[in-house]
Amino acid sequence: MGLPIITLDECSICLTARMKKVWAVKGTKPIGFVRYSIKRTHIVGAFSNNALIADYVERVDSEKIIEFLDNLKFYYKKFVLVMDNAGWHRSKEVKVYLEINKNDILVEYLPPYSPELNPTETCWRLIRRNVLDSTLFNDLAELKLGVNEFIKSYNWNINVFNYLCR
Repeated sequence: MGLPIITLDECSICLTARMKKVWAVKGTKPIGFVRYSIKRTHIVGAFSNNALIADYVERVDSEKIIEFLDNLKFYYKKFVLVMDNAGWHRSKEVKVYLEINKNDILVEYLPPYSPELNPTETCWRLIRRNVLDSTLFNDLAELKLGVNEFIKSYNWNINVFNYLCR
């Protein structure tokens, strides 16, 4: 058996509810409660073997990516890492880290401007659709709890090869 393929990506989520389309009686206007808030958090996530590993960070930078990769090395001793061309993925610090760990982490970068090739993007879309759309959370802790429950309970039946082998 070969090395596991892990796709890495990040997303931002905020407390402001995203309104989705709903059914309503013709001629009526549905009413939804919205709380505008600038409070947000970021998620660094890795998808592999029908599982999503995610960690919350205040901001995404090279240091947080390196910490996340260290955590991944705890679960997967050796793996192929597929990621996009975000600045923090190609920073000097991350390059040094990847060079030091080149025997354990084989890195492949996706072509520029091609999020459709990253299955982790699909994970973010599913989280937004099933957890965040038309849901009012009181604070970031409640929002994170909702996202965590979804990540644990969802059947992540996503075939990585359908994304990478086009």
